[in-house]
Amino acid sequence: MLATALIAGLVAQIEPPRGVNGSILGSVADFRTRGPARLCLEHSSFDAVRGETVYLDYLGIHWGGLRVRTSRSHYYVKEGDNWGIPRREIGRTIRGTRHRRVVRYPSPGGPRYLIYGRTDYSPDRDRPVAWVDGPALAGTDADRRILDRIDVELENFESCQRTYGYGWDGWFATRGDSR
Repeated sequence: MLATALIAGLVAQIEPPRGVNGSILGSVADFRTRGPARLCLEHSSFDAVRGETVYLDYLGIHWGGLRVRTSRSHYYVKEGDNWGIPRREIGRTIRGTRHRRVVRYPSPGGPRYLIYGRTDYSPDRDRPVAWVDGPALAGTDADRRILDRIDVELENFESCQRTYGYGWDGWFATRGDSR
């Protein structure tokens, strides 16, 4: 009984998923997935581990985002097709993060990471695909373990327990079941 009350309290603290112009897409519970699970957006997948709960945060025309709740904090995985590269900030390429380029940018709230990859609209060169940020990130090896669970060169959605589409074609397209 106490566990149910605690979970209900945590869900109440999470904002419902939003869409264009602040529209609410549904209830928090309808868009919640407990790890372990693979969640996918248009060009990426994220592997949630045991102890993490993933909530849909935003689906719009140009990007979609997930909020990942850990036992102590949270972070965001945001994928889009029109990310600009920060011009005023100097980023540092992170080594040893699988087969793609990851750049860390400083920010007042902690580091932000921009992951580059190839997509169907850019098959010949790397493009900025996903931002990862939030209070759970501290610029340590723990961040790399999170980044290594994000794949931005996804070719097959069959392994996804849940998929969210953004953009005009996939704005409300969700596939899979919540856990």
